[in-house]
Amino acid sequence: MADFLSGPKLARTIKSILAEAGSRSAIAFRRRGSEDWIMGTGSKVIANLNSGGTNPYVLHKVRVEVKQCTALHANVYVGRNHAVVSSSNVSIEALGLEGFGQAGWIEAGVLLGQVERAGKWFDELWSFGSSVITDAQWKEAERLWDLRETSHNPSSPASLTLKPARQTFLL
Repeated sequence: MADFLSGPKLARTIKSILAEAGSRSAIAFRRRGSEDWIMGTGSKVIANLNSGGTNPYVLHKVRVEVKQCTALHANVYVGRNHAVVSSSNVSIEALGLEGFGQAGWIEAGVLLGQVERAGKWFDELWSFGSSVITDAQWKEAERLWDLRETSHNPSSPASLTLKPARQTFLL
């Protein structure tokens, strides 16, 4: 079984998976708004800290086991019975968290009813493709994030807030 998801339904589904005990998520970039998402007991998170796209201050607040993968660009959320493979990072901008609606990017994903392959992919990345984050790596991630925030160019196309004229296509 596979189901196409977008808009609020995508956000609700990802949030539901992340709240499950033992959830596994490989999230390339984690930003503001995601620190309040309740993570299930025994959950695991892999993030990309080296790119400067993950807010280390937010990631540091996550109270589950966290590792980093410097090449991670995927967003895969694995629960007990479902998995989502999506363009969505966990942030206000990507998922319209906490009443912000679709605050920025238009995101989509696929809900999978079979979790074995996604779970195996995550477990291999956890064991062989990611590493525990050292104090020096946290400090470097903070430096990169602070540099990104202070050199932010609001006129660059990548920083524009997308506000589609018609949002009727969001399911």
